[in-house]
Amino acid sequence: MIFKMGKAQDFFVNIESPSELRRPILESSREVIHLMQDFESLKSIRTEKSETMEKLDNVMKEISVLVTKLKAELPKVPASKKKTTLKKTSVRKKTVVKKVESKPKSDLDKLEAELNDVEKQLAELQ
Repeated sequence: MIFKMGKAQDFFVNIESPSELRRPILESSREVIHLMQDFESLKSIRTEKSETMEKLDNVMKEISVLVTKLKAELPKVPASKKKTTLKKTSVRKKTVVKKVESKPKSDLDKLEAELNDVEKQLAELQ
């Protein structure tokens, strides 16, 4: 645009093959629209994720409160210092019973041992 005496003067340019130029412009516009749609879906996923994380935090806090209440309601049981357990081992159709002194175990080890015992009992029943 060239300004003369305060007025704007428009110039028009002749495009020889407008259909050849129009196609890439429309394709790029389509790609931009797809990108904008993807971005909007990403934004909605992010908001949904943040809402879900907030719900998870609330549920975790509630579980923590309930566990502390449960621990308060359970009776106090003194823990024994040493335990002796009987272990069965089979040797050619013979059953040998051994006494094994176990070391104090952590809660996780105790739970794993109990799980193994239950699995063995289930295997014997089947």
